[in-house]
Amino acid sequence: MTLKLSKGQIVPKNRSSKEYMLFDCSCGNKSVSKKWRNFINEKSRSCGNCNLLSKEYFEKTKFGKLKMKYPEAYCKGSNKKVEWVCDCGKEKSIRICSVTSGDTVSCGNCNLLSKEYFEKTKFGKLKMKYP
Repeated sequence: MTLKLSKGQIVPKNRSSKEYMLFDCSCGNKSVSKKWRNFINEKSRSCGNCNLLSKEYFEKTKFGKLKMKYPEAYCKGSNKKVEWVCDCGKEKSIRICSVTSGDTVSCGNCNLLSKEYFEKTKFGKLKMKYP
């Protein structure tokens, strides 16, 4: 997605101008307000809504063992923390980017082994003394 200057605007002479200009995004979003210098220096390349994933996407999609508790439209790389529900039932607040990238796939507690497991299990000839 790319930005294009809206029709009828005069381009500032100074590249470092802090003036806000109106742009049209290639996704169809019209009259997006961005700073001119960010556009010239290629810091603003889109309207910001092009990469949004819909509420329905987060309602239907499961990331490993996690599913979003209160789905809304977010970007995949967002650093915002939201509530996720694990298959084991535990709720945890995790960053969206960590879950969507696959870095976090569960709450972290569902793979823990119980005290009873260690009391009953022998490891070769060894048994845990204080599990």
